[in-house]
Amino acid sequence: MSAVEDSAEEVRLRPGPNIELDNAGFSHPLSPRSTRSGYTRYGEINHIGVSDRGVWIASENDLIVVPHERFAAAGEDTRFAHSLVRRIRRFPDGEARLARMAELDLLGARDARPVATLGLIALCAVGFALDWLVRPAVNLVGSFSPRLTMDGDIWRVVTGNLLHGFPLHFVLNVVGLYILGRMVERVLGSERTVCIMGGAALSAMGLSGWLAPEHVVGISGVVLGLAGALVWIEWRRRSELPAWWRFPRRVRQVVVTALVLDLVLGPLFLPFIAGAAHFGGFIGGAAVAGLMTRRGLIAGPGRLVRVASVSIVAITALAVGAAGLQLSRDDYVAWHLTRLASLEGIPAAELNNAAWFIAIGKEVTEAQLEAALKLAERAVDETGGEHATMIDTLAELQFQLGHSEAAVVTIDRAIALEPEESYYREQRRRFTGERPAHDRPPDPLFRPRERSLPVPALKEGEVPV
Repeated sequence: MSAVEDSAEEVRLRPGPNIELDNAGFSHPLSPRSTRSGYTRYGEINHIGVSDRGVWIASENDLIVVPHERFAAAGEDTRFAHSLVRRIRRFPDGEARLARMAELDLLGARDARPVATLGLIALCAVGFALDWLVRPAVNLVGSFSPRLTMDGDIWRVVTGNLLHGFPLHFVLNVVGLYILGRMVERVLGSERTVCIMGGAALSAMGLSGWLAPEHVVGISGVVLGLAGALVWIEWRRRSELPAWWRFPRRVRQVVVTALVLDLVLGPLFLPFIAGAAHFGGFIGGAAVAGLMTRRGLIAGPGRLVRVASVSIVAITALAVGAAGLQLSRDDYVAWHLTRLASLEGIPAAELNNAAWFIAIGKEVTEAQLEAALKLAERAVDETGGEHATMIDTLAELQFQLGHSEAAVVTIDRAIALEPEESYYREQRRRFTGERPAHDRPPDPLFRPRERSLPVPALKEGEVPV
């Protein structure tokens, strides 16, 4: 459809190019600071808004922002916005389109406090603090383990998301959660955001357990789920977003590229990243966002969504409570290690990781060390004694139990496997008394980051997400 003929107009900018409005559309700067021009037809415009920053125009495929300071004269910004509205009104469907824009104004003005986002950040902060204060018990009871989950520890599907391997892991995830969570929550509200978080957490741990049956900790599956929700909204529902919530096309391209790098290349170059959890979270978040927005963005959450969000909060509380009850056992750590030793199907890497937690613990009991020793022996046996890191765990436990001669014999096996690795030779010096017993050399698995990331508790088999 076409509009009634309207005279051409020019809006002066500094620096140029100027905005030129004709009967079909208008030319404009490509970006807030660009001196290159683009052209947008009036029929492509979904929303027009004026904010403290400038004039915002959302089209079908892009976002145009003209800052107030670029207009050459006072009042030109308002005149430009009014001119666009006037020209759209003259289209046969103009009044309906402007009414739709008024609804987007109301959506953009909605005061949506990020309750879900801040609540999840608080849970992660508490989990991180407890993990570092009550090591290794909190990690052992809360980290996600597919085999232990199948054996009845279903709370781990939830609590594994709330724990983190080391400080930078926690900080990066929380920053991502805060940024993406607020963006999703302002669009969808708290109830639908809780559902997306819950779906992403479940799919992240589910796919990780299916494709990579290792210990997993971290909230980044949920962070990727929120990213998936944003991608879905921008792809399928961007015409329902206020202009100031939209992403410019170039930003969308950068975001998609970053996601591809994280999901595809990240696990290849950073093997300690749980790629399956990231991918599962992304798909889960996008899928739930699709379900949550079937009635559109403006429509509020229905009864089913409210029930689902309350259920997710309740399940989270029950999972945390169940983990807490386990910790109330008399010497939970020793009980847990003994249980691990009795279970079939536990990956050797997971056995080794649990044993390493005890080997480097500061306040461990002899019963815990003895139980960990059995796990380390089993891990070495099941891998044929071919992994130097697992042999090192066994040697460390022997040393902690006072069996120095046995520790020397064991560490010699690791040295034979990796003679070029100085770490094992320094371990031998500890065991023979040439190096102080408390002066454990830096773990070679994390040597590139040992100065900035104190991650002694992560060893082969535990993956931060």
